[in-house]
Amino acid sequence: MTAARRARDAGELPPEADPAAVGAALFGLVPGYFTQRILTGSPDRATYLAGARTLLR
Repeated sequence: MTAARRARDAGELPPEADPAAVGAALFGLVPGYFTQRILTGSPDRATYLAGARTLLR
């Protein structure tokens, strides 16, 4: 939640973004990324972030 609040305050998230909701969503995404990396060895960080950005727009 703190990271989401900082991102909102820095203009990286819309001003109306709810830091608690963003934090909850990120908390769910991160374990999925690491599980995928462990099981398949991919994607690299940049690829994952590019895909996540596209989906979340």
